[in-house]
Amino acid sequence: MKLVKKASVRTIMYFFLIFTVVVSVFPILWVIMSSFKTNGEIMSGPFVLPSQINFDAYRYLFENYDFLTYTLWPSTLPVPTSLPSTSSRARFSSMPSSP
Repeated sequence: MKLVKKASVRTIMYFFLIFTVVVSVFPILWVIMSSFKTNGEIMSGPFVLPSQINFDAYRYLFENYDFLTYTLWPSTLPVPTSLPSTSSRARFSSMPSSP
């Protein structure tokens, strides 16, 4: 009886995990797959594989926008803003407690 209960709980757990992975990964794969399609292919069938790989959207992105600046700038901002709070926290945490 215990073995059957353990197996059923494990089966339900694996089903839930697989379902969660599929629900989480599918939109990411769909966006990546759609990025290689033309606009006509996206409108005709959003779930169909692209007939040929098309890099025109990426070419347009890198030619018309400063994509690397827009991507890297937000990741550099938190570093200088977090340094003062980190140093003050280290200074106050090393102080002896008053009696």
